[in-house]
Amino acid sequence: MAYFFQPSLSGLLVQAVGALLMAALSIALRRTIPRPALRYWSIGWVTLCASLQGLYLASYYSSVAYVGHVVYLLGEYVFGYMVIAGCRHYAFGVPARRSDVWLLAPALAWCLWLARVAGGNINLLFAVHTLIYPYLFFSALRVLHGAKTGPHAEMGLRVMRMALMLLTVDYLHYAPLFATSSYSPIKVIDAYLTYAPLYDLLFQVMLMFGMVMASTGQVQEELEAVNADLKRARDRVEASARLDPLTAALNRRAFAAVLADQNRTGFGLMRGVVVVVESVAGGVCPASIASPASSFGPWPRSVVPVVDCSIAVSACSPFSSFGPWLQATTPNMLTAAAAPSSAFNMRFS
Repeated sequence: MAYFFQPSLSGLLVQAVGALLMAALSIALRRTIPRPALRYWSIGWVTLCASLQGLYLASYYSSVAYVGHVVYLLGEYVFGYMVIAGCRHYAFGVPARRSDVWLLAPALAWCLWLARVAGGNINLLFAVHTLIYPYLFFSALRVLHGAKTGPHAEMGLRVMRMALMLLTVDYLHYAPLFATSSYSPIKVIDAYLTYAPLYDLLFQVMLMFGMVMASTGQVQEELEAVNADLKRARDRVEASARLDPLTAALNRRAFAAVLADQNRTGFGLMRGVVVVVESVAGGVCPASIASPASSFGPWPRSVVPVVDCSIAVSACSPFSSFGPWLQATTPNMLTAAAAPSSAFNMRFS
């Protein structure tokens, strides 16, 4: 039991549990944000969790040390490749190719050979492994260097770049330390390397935070772009709804909008009727009447009452927009006589 809870194994177990939590987070996030990059990253975190568990079993049970080391090495290489594939799809939209599966063959052969040569010596295994593994993080960093994103995802990309750079330096600086320990153990170096899994977990959590921030920022930018397109389409529909399709003149919807705007801005109570005078051939001017609560309807007589009216009255022809406003300020009677088609301006007394 004391061997089970020794610091090196405890740190490795904590790192494995942390990788499992990050894998669960990425899988849950992918259900709400279906992005191909998240799918690659989720697969990578799952394989990292499996590789760390293999290393833990290899350290605890010497009978499965060889298999555990092979699982650990291959799982970490797959994790690095999935990070690169996710970053490439996020930055350029390029998916992973099916032909890349053949890379598993040389990777597996390398893992089998290295685990055989190490012969259970974890220091020698890590001394060689940490010379190759950082290159995968450096490759992902190079991929993200050419990424073009908006302001919402920029912070997530910066966090990812920083985490990838730190992971590269972190694993590279292990190589001389493990090589020294494999040749001649030094207490200070051994004490430092005991907590190496915790250092790795810190930078891996930082990388996961960057992935989440970059993915959610990209979704927010896409939603804002879609909302902007919908707003422009709504404005076009609203503008066309206020114009007559044949004459391009303002219609009753435009008039109702003017009333609503003036009532909203507090320019007085808008009630009463509006007389629209139209000129036709022969000098006869039929009159139409409307109020804010009714639609245009023909007035049967040429005399139109204007009662309690503080509303703007306009004259227009069927082929022009509304002309200047007529302000009727007192109750009176308006006789719909022949009027020119051009706009006019008068005040009732």
